[in-house]
Amino acid sequence: MQPSVNENNNSCPKCGSEISGGPQCPECGVYYEKVARKSAPLVKPRKSRTAKTIALIAVVFLGILISLSILRDHTPTEISPDRGNTGSAAADPNETSQESQRFVVFQASLVARGASAHLEGDYATALKLFRAGAEEGDARAQLFLGAMYSEGHGVPQDYGVAMRWYRLAAQQENAEAQYALGLSYDNGLGVPRNDTEAVRWFRLAAEQGYARGQLALGKRYGSGQGVAPNDAEAARWLRRAAEQGNAEAQGLLGGMYVVGRGVARDVTNAYMWWSLANAQGDEIAAQFLDRIEEHMTRDQIAEGQRLAAEAWERIGR
Repeated sequence: MQPSVNENNNSCPKCGSEISGGPQCPECGVYYEKVARKSAPLVKPRKSRTAKTIALIAVVFLGILISLSILRDHTPTEISPDRGNTGSAAADPNETSQESQRFVVFQASLVARGASAHLEGDYATALKLFRAGAEEGDARAQLFLGAMYSEGHGVPQDYGVAMRWYRLAAQQENAEAQYALGLSYDNGLGVPRNDTEAVRWFRLAAEQGYARGQLALGKRYGSGQGVAPNDAEAARWLRRAAEQGNAEAQGLLGGMYVVGRGVARDVTNAYMWWSLANAQGDEIAAQFLDRIEEHMTRDQIAEGQRLAAEAWERIGR
């Protein structure tokens, strides 16, 4: 569906003629398809995002890990967590490999069950399962365990302990944990606030393709916190997050195109990115679309809508 620039009414945004919902105004010829602008809440402070982030991660990993267990159908249904020597004097490489695979599946099962329990509000069970996986070195379990301490789910809230588990997962190149670590330094949770360290961890997450890390890094280049300000780098990282469907990055990138900051000034591209953000419920983008339309020609609006429709399909949102 093509993102819209129209309010929820039956009037063309350019000429005011009555319209039926698309695809073209009968009077001025502007092409569009109406998409209701969602009434989404404004972005909350960064401190409150961790819980939402971890909850979403849990849902995603639950599906992935269950699929992994199904694909490993050559392994026994009941798997022991014991990886110790079974008494053989010389380990067979094939047996060692199979044992390693069985343990991976066992760890995946722990994390999946923990994620399911957490989503159901059974924090005691989730805590037990995540801790078991975390103590065995599973990065995902360490991430989730850190989040439980950060949010005080099933345990007293303790940012210091959360940081310890985040760091262990981050050191295993878990992008979500790297981002969480960056947020901890950004907000001074469990560690003294440190912009340089925040940028370092945001960058590590961003370089792995994690959209939230890319957004955070782009914003830091734009503000000059913890890194030398660089509008071109800000636009580059925001674009990478925007192309993954991050609505906040899309909205910010649209603003950069309007003023020509880090990119050549281009109201058509601004219109496109704001249209994409608006289609995901970004209220601020919706307001900017109303304003920018007043300064655009019919051809520019039509081109912006075309670009937005193509991007919408490409991004797959």
